[in-house]
Amino acid sequence: QLNARLVESGLPCVFVGRPLDVEDAHCVDMDNVGGARLATEYLVEHGRRRIGTVAGPQDMPAGVDRLLGWRHALEAAGLPTDAVVH
Repeated sequence: QLNARLVESGLPCVFVGRPLDVEDAHCVDMDNVGGARLATEYLVEHGRRRIGTVAGPQDMPAGVDRLLGWRHALEAAGLPTDAVVH
């Protein structure tokens, strides 16, 4: 894997987004869980009760995190979490 080889080389590097295949790598990332949760909470607060999502790739941290944030918001509101398309 290129990511692992870069880190192992000792070359200073920072990844944009969290790489799945490298531990202790320096990276700049976003709060994808929080962003998806906030967006879903907005819909709930505006009376929406059936909220679906088109989930991002589940082999990428951003896709996993966004699905998690969406799910957490719906579960907290007591709403179903079955409307997912991958």
